[in-house]
Amino acid sequence: MKNFYKLIIVILCFFTIDFIGDQALKHGLDQGIGLNEHSKILIVGHSHLMMGLDKRMLEDSLGCKVTKHTRSGVGMTERKLMTQMFLDSPYSDSLVVVVIGVDPFSFNNEGLSKNCHTLFYPWINEQNVEDYIKGTIDPANYYVHKLFRLSRYNDDLIKQSIRGWKHDDRNYKVSIFTDSLFEANKTKWMRPITFNKHLMKELEQTITFCIKRKLHVILLQTPILRLLTDMYPEEYTKIIKYYQQLDSISSYVHFINYSPYYDEDNHIFFDPIHLNINGQKIITTRFMKDISYLLK
Repeated sequence: MKNFYKLIIVILCFFTIDFIGDQALKHGLDQGIGLNEHSKILIVGHSHLMMGLDKRMLEDSLGCKVTKHTRSGVGMTERKLMTQMFLDSPYSDSLVVVVIGVDPFSFNNEGLSKNCHTLFYPWINEQNVEDYIKGTIDPANYYVHKLFRLSRYNDDLIKQSIRGWKHDDRNYKVSIFTDSLFEANKTKWMRPITFNKHLMKELEQTITFCIKRKLHVILLQTPILRLLTDMYPEEYTKIIKYYQQLDSISSYVHFINYSPYYDEDNHIFFDPIHLNINGQKIITTRFMKDISYLLK
């Protein structure tokens, strides 16, 4: 009988540590992203917006809270999910603007993480996230992460949680990209511009449920070096026209494309598609001016 009681105590201690650890790590993630704040601006995207917009700079200058949910390697399906996560939360009551990252490569799935579902394990108890994860992994894997909370966190999520506790959203990239670097790694950066109908539908559905809530939707393309888009001139023209057509469907939709203004300014990039810290400051400053009228 004593051994039985010891086993019960060990199990209780295990699940208590599991619960407390999960709460601490998830709080850091929510705080870093801003999922637990009544924000006026929601930013959703992958690493382009992660490196392209400074959350603290936006909040200080615009005088409002900003939720910046950006994750490396997420596609349009995940961006739809990330938007739903905040809209379904009790913190979305003050929301005015939803910023969705788009680019010429948004509909081809290349360069995206094949395991990006792991980024959403901490929110597995939310219905939309649970449905998404169930459709992605096998039942055994699902129940392991559902039952054991700390199994939801990999090294990257733990690091992000620590940064969230420290309110650290800084871009640490200071290097400057050069044409010689591009030539040396050309095959690495080359990716086609394609038009996956399912992914296009995902974006359109995201826009639709934002409009229904009378939220302004900004489709934001941060700068990309012309070296990439010049490889597919016809496709690039077509994808830009598509975003412009989305802009025209409602006064609540706005397409902002910064590439034409900065696509030859190597000094603001640390690679052909990501901005360095100097580029982030330039684009954040310009973006604040472009959207300030929507917040009045």
